[in-house]
Amino acid sequence: LGMAALVQHGPEFELKRLFVSEAARGQGLAGALLDVLEEHARDAGAAVIRLETGNRSDAAVALYENRGYVHIPRFGEYADSASSVCMELPLVG
Repeated sequence: LGMAALVQHGPEFELKRLFVSEAARGQGLAGALLDVLEEHARDAGAAVIRLETGNRSDAAVALYENRGYVHIPRFGEYADSASSVCMELPLVG
């Protein structure tokens, strides 16, 4: 029904994928997946989770904003991508 991938880069983690099938959307699965990933990152001592999504992904951006993710400048391989929206969630103080 859903899947997610979290990749560690030193003290930071990047949410590389989060997908919920059409049939399961609106049931809280994306939030449940994020709960597990965020807890894992905290337990691993991560300072932040960063992510990139597309500028047409309004539902994804709203989900992340509602969970406390903030917009940041495009980073890494997304730095020159005008269609990228980058966000992060600080996990420590």
